[in-house]
Amino acid sequence: MLELTDGETLPLVQEGGVWRIDAPPLEAWPRRTPRAALRSFVRALDQRRYDVLWRFAQRATASVLTAEKLRQMWEGEAQDRESEAASRAARQPERLHRRAR
Repeated sequence: MLELTDGETLPLVQEGGVWRIDAPPLEAWPRRTPRAALRSFVRALDQRRYDVLWRFAQRATASVLTAEKLRQMWEGEAQDRESEAASRAARQPERLHRRAR
């Protein structure tokens, strides 16, 4: 077995004095097992790969979603929260200054 840096393992076989991987070609975003799927989901989210995240959607949901809609949902909400927090901070500078001491 060959262990990869992400914890996945690949079976090896020796044929004619040469080692080769005895598995299907490597998948960029594997979903064969729950663990692999979760890793792929988290990695795709970290890398903001909404096209990959879209592939995790159920078929009924995927028909109305797009990678762009996913990006807007994930990043739009975060931007809204950041803007709201900045706006609150701007309205209450003294309170923040006191907290920092």
